Amino acid sequence: MFRFCFTNNHQVNSKQKGKLSVTKPQYQQQVDQQSINELFSCPICYDQFNYPVALPCGHVMCYQCIKQWGKQQNECPVCRQSFQAEELVRLIIGKQIGSDKRPKPQNYAKLYNKQSIQFKSVLELVDSQNQQIVNDNNEIVKYKNKLQNYKIGLCICLTILTIVLSQV
Repeated sequence: MFRFCFTNNHQVNSKQKGKLSVTKPQYQQQVDQQSINELFSCPICYDQFNYPVALPCGHVMCYQCIKQWGKQQNECPVCRQSFQAEELVRLIIGKQIGSDKRPKPQNYAKLYNKQSIQFKSVLELVDSQNQQIVNDNNEIVKYKNKLQNYKIGLCICLTILTIVLSQV
């Protein structure tokens, strides 16, 4: 029996059970560097993406390009769908992929220490805010107890006053 299907843009041929041959479709085999560059090029400046963002319609362009474009008109330059600046989604592609922005192994310790210090300072801040909330909560509980005691005292006074007035 011969089976034929496509999965993830790959052609899968099965002539016998358990034996598969997978080939890329011919159109995918002919992808050249120019078409790859087009995939990672901004439709506004035609350069490789620099800090790419995605619009709600799905088109991707450089942040600075769409920011300048958005000053004049808030619509996608490709499909003309309107958008708001808050709807832009930051992507990690383009110049960031394959770029040499990763730290070198000898800088890992410095990077770790820097991030560790930042993390510790954030933890200290959160801890101090948490402690302040606990202290505030303790104050609230203390005042709540005092208020409850005043309420009980008022109820007792009202009861005594009611009894005295009923006897008069």
